[in-house]
Amino acid sequence: MEDPEWVRRFLDRWNLTVPRPMDACASEMLTELRSVLRRLVDDFRSGKPLHREDVARLDAAMAAAPVCRRLHQEGNRCCLSTEPVSRDWTWVAAEIAASFADLVECGDPGRLKACENPECLWVFYDESRNRSRRWCDATECGNLIRVRRFRARQRAVRSGPKRCAP
Repeated sequence: MEDPEWVRRFLDRWNLTVPRPMDACASEMLTELRSVLRRLVDDFRSGKPLHREDVARLDAAMAAAPVCRRLHQEGNRCCLSTEPVSRDWTWVAAEIAASFADLVECGDPGRLKACENPECLWVFYDESRNRSRRWCDATECGNLIRVRRFRARQRAVRSGPKRCAP
């Protein structure tokens, strides 16, 4: 978790607010969770049974952040919400773990993909109709790869065989 700007964007994107900056302990916890999730993703995508030890670590991450349920009214409806007891980095890890657990329960392993940007390899769920998505984000990774391919083609054209005039 080396890039604080990336962490900030991630938290904003998923509406995870944490009052304290990440410390070394939180960074280590999230790095370990990322390793566990990567192994679980690979097993899930390939149709293998999930390793018990990794599932136990996922369960521990979810259990580490207690939540409370609250009933509130929205217009004429009553809604049940789940809120964290404490909004800290343990809660962030629990939310990430719970999101993956939900994916395993309800998701299609064939739609789980790794970004084709070799510098990214972020895992994403392909919700496109024809399952053709290739990048985690078409505007960032997708555009980067398309620009690189275009420039490589332009270099190849410029450095190709030169014709001599007769």
